[in-house]
Amino acid sequence: DERSISLYNKYLDLDPFSESAWYNLGIIYTRREEYDKAIEAYDFAIAVDEKYSSALFNKANTLSAAERYEEALECYKEYLEMDKNSTDTQLYIAECYLQLEDFTNSIQHYKLAIQLHPKNADAWYGAGVVLMIEERLAESLVFLKKALKIDGKCADYWNAFAKVNASLDKYEEALIAFQKSIELEKTNPEFWLSYADFYYQYDQNALAIKTLIDADEIKGDYAPIHYKLTGYLVENDRGNRDRQEQD
Repeated sequence: DERSISLYNKYLDLDPFSESAWYNLGIIYTRREEYDKAIEAYDFAIAVDEKYSSALFNKANTLSAAERYEEALECYKEYLEMDKNSTDTQLYIAECYLQLEDFTNSIQHYKLAIQLHPKNADAWYGAGVVLMIEERLAESLVFLKKALKIDGKCADYWNAFAKVNASLDKYEEALIAFQKSIELEKTNPEFWLSYADFYYQYDQNALAIKTLIDADEIKGDYAPIHYKLTGYLVENDRGNRDRQEQD
């Protein structure tokens, strides 16, 4: 990357109006997470060619990666004027609104993405997640089921589906979904934590503890697993002592 940056800058000294050189330089800076430099490079590309849609799209993505969501939204909406039927842009707009906790606009754009591409599983999943956050659980379940029907091998979909079923007190459905998410992505510690929380919710502390012990064997360097496991063990020990005193 450093060699590429050096060569692109030498090239731009000779031809500062090369929009493709600025664009490629932006890509490298984005990959290196040097977001300010990337955005500046994309701005130069757009200044040379104001209709350079790829540079505008990448600038929006970089702004989003830098958590500058409101600026990213402006760029995405400007890009939509060039490509009105871009499903990906609708998805990214929805995600920006989600990060800004503007759930009304978020779900609106997820639904627009679904209209453009009814078999886009991410759009169905995104809408389901927003509905889950808003505690519109029955509606959320419909969207998550559709996402899983399109792509049944995505662990994130199964984990969200499990959480909604657990909230609706659908034990068997939630259990199967949690197990499926772990099966598909064993190294994701958040899946293990939500799986353990599910058992704890149903007062199955021994299973919650076993789940976190299994998680620790796979992901032993994740502090939240240790923290929660300690809490469960302390509570379990306290419960055992209380029962012994009652006996």
